[in-house]
Amino acid sequence: MDNFKLISVIVPVYNVEKYLDQCVESIVNQTYKNLEIILVDDGSPDNCSVICDEWAKKDERIVVIHKNNGGLSSARNAGLDVAHGEYIGFVDSDDYIDSDMYEQLLNAITDEDAELSCCGRRIVDEQSSVQCDRYTHERTSYIGNDIVKSLFYGNEFDEAMWDKLYKKSFFNNLRFPIGEVNEDIVLMVKKFSSLNTMVHIGAAKYYYRNNTQGITKSKYNGKMSIVIEHLYEIKAFVVKTIPQLLQDYYFLQARYSCSQLINIYLSKGAKKEFYHDFKAYRKLLIDSMKYVMKSKNISKKNKVQMILLKYHLWGVLNKIKHII
Repeated sequence: MDNFKLISVIVPVYNVEKYLDQCVESIVNQTYKNLEIILVDDGSPDNCSVICDEWAKKDERIVVIHKNNGGLSSARNAGLDVAHGEYIGFVDSDDYIDSDMYEQLLNAITDEDAELSCCGRRIVDEQSSVQCDRYTHERTSYIGNDIVKSLFYGNEFDEAMWDKLYKKSFFNNLRFPIGEVNEDIVLMVKKFSSLNTMVHIGAAKYYYRNNTQGITKSKYNGKMSIVIEHLYEIKAFVVKTIPQLLQDYYFLQARYSCSQLINIYLSKGAKKEFYHDFKAYRKLLIDSMKYVMKSKNISKKNKVQMILLKYHLWGVLNKIKHII
C-alpha cells in the first residue's frame, strides 16, 4: 500500500449531534493516517456546527464547510468540490467505521488495480448494538458487466455510497442530483457499467445505524415518486447500452418495488394519499416477478413478500414478517 495516497472522506452532517462524535472519532482513528476529513455542516439546526468546529481544532486533517441546508446530495457535492484526495470515501454522520476500513479498502484497490472497492456492513441500532451483518463473504473481484449484474441482484453489495472507496476520477464531471431522494442508484448503475474492475474485501467494516431520524430514513412522501422515474430511466439505459443484462435488471426493479410498497404501507395514510404511486410500484413489482420468482438469487422470504404485496395482503405480511 502506498501511504502517500491521500484519501478524502466526506461526511454530510445534519441533525445528528447525538452520534457525530462517534462518527468523526472512528474516522480520525483510522490506521491509515493520510486522510482529508471533510465535515459538511448542511445548515444543521442542532449543535452539530459547534461539534464540527471543535473537531477541526483537535485534528488538522479536518476541514469544515458550513452551508445553508440543501440536502444530502448538496452536502456531498460541496465536499467533492473541495476534495484534494486521489481517493474519495463517504461516511454518513450517524454511522461509524472500523479502524482499519480505509486501509483495507485501499489495499484492495491497489492489489487488484481496481477503480473501486467496497466492504460489508453491520446494521446497528441507536445504541450501537449490532443487529446483523450484511455482504460478508470472501474477497471477490468483479469485472465488466458482472459489476452491474451483481448490483442488480443486491446479494453481495448495493448502490450505497458510504461503504466504498473510489478513485477520484470516478467523479470527473459528475455530481449528485440536488433535491432528489434515492439519488445513488441511477448514478451508480451508469458509472458501474463503465468500470473495468471492482473488488469486495469480504469483511464488514461499516456500521450502518437504524436511526429513524436520520437524513436517509424518512417515511414515504411525495418526493419518493422519483424512484419510479429512476427505475424507468435505468431500464431504458440497460436496453440501450447493456441489453444482455435486461433480465438481471428486473431483480433491481423487484427489490425497489417491494421496498417502496412496504414503505407506503408503513407510513400512515400514504396508500390513500399516494395511491397513484402505490399502483405504479405494484405494476413494476408484477412486471418483474415473472423474471425473478424462479431464481435462486431471491430468498424465500422475499418471494413470500412479493406474493403478499401483489395480492394486497399487507396485513398478513405484517403479522408474519418476523418469522418468514
